[in-house]
Amino acid sequence: MNRIPFRASRLFLLLAVLLTTVGRPDSLALAQDSEAGEGAPSLIRVPKLGTNPLVVVTLASIENAKGKFMALCEIAGTPETAEQIIDGINEATDTLAGVDITQPGGLAVYLNSVFPPRFEFVVFAPVVDTDAFLKMLELGPVISTPVPGSDGRFELLGPTRTSQVRVENGYAFIQLPFMEPDEEFDRQLLDPVTHLSSITGQYDVSVTLDVDSVPRLTRNLLLNFVSSTMSTRMQQRDEEADGLYEMRRAWMQGDIDALKLLLDECRRFSIGITVRPEARVANIDVLMDVREGSAMLQEILNSTTKPSYFTPILNDDSAVSLSLSQIIPDRDRQRYIGVLEGFKK
Repeated sequence: MNRIPFRASRLFLLLAVLLTTVGRPDSLALAQDSEAGEGAPSLIRVPKLGTNPLVVVTLASIENAKGKFMALCEIAGTPETAEQIIDGINEATDTLAGVDITQPGGLAVYLNSVFPPRFEFVVFAPVVDTDAFLKMLELGPVISTPVPGSDGRFELLGPTRTSQVRVENGYAFIQLPFMEPDEEFDRQLLDPVTHLSSITGQYDVSVTLDVDSVPRLTRNLLLNFVSSTMSTRMQQRDEEADGLYEMRRAWMQGDIDALKLLLDECRRFSIGITVRPEARVANIDVLMDVREGSAMLQEILNSTTKPSYFTPILNDDSAVSLSLSQIIPDRDRQRYIGVLEGFKK
């Protein structure tokens, strides 16, 4: 495995496609929803709920976030905006009884079915007082009750839905009532202390997509599904000009190739943001763990064969400026050549 910083361009779009279509079964099983009526769509379920979440969004700590956000607003020249928002955050955190605002927390997204995609969203928050934390949750339109015979398990009874809460290892895991979550909520959850120690030590905010948590069989199914869907859309439309068709086809084929590269050769994709108030800068790191000997690794290594050159675009009129320097890989060259050929027509 090679862990290499990488500046990605179109991968963000592909990640969005991945998040809306992938699942995490160790094998595939076709099952009918037990609560659905006759004629309801079948689900390709996850027969064994995984430990590793597909996506994790992490905040180093609420206390840390307040200071860093103030620094960002000062860098952008809008300190008055920061004061208003910080006052709102302080008011909100004052009501977070039982929560340790000095420790990391975040959101984990698990997969319960492949097609149609069904996710389970779990908030994890550090707690120092479980009773105070549950009473704080009851400030909303819910009532918390312990699950009989289960230590550290509670139900949140709402007007229309019931969610689950598990408290273990100093963290509360709150199941969000989206997309019909697992009623048992008995999966093995991630341990934030060990799972996030390296991430929270480096970044104030981070998002990680664990491609390697999706088994090969599921990735192949996903790739075949997306490829066939996009190939159908690549057909020339009625009254579509030949040039526009060639440009669209070349671009969509490039997307298919990039998605195949991501699913076959990428193991983990992370974005981390670090604010350094003393230097008045914010760093955004894009990290990719790729398989050794893969074409993606070779592309990344090739990107370092020439020195970077960034156009000096900083000025007082722009709050944010972006300059990109990259060596275009061969697959993208083919995409751009196809676009140019279509433009000539």
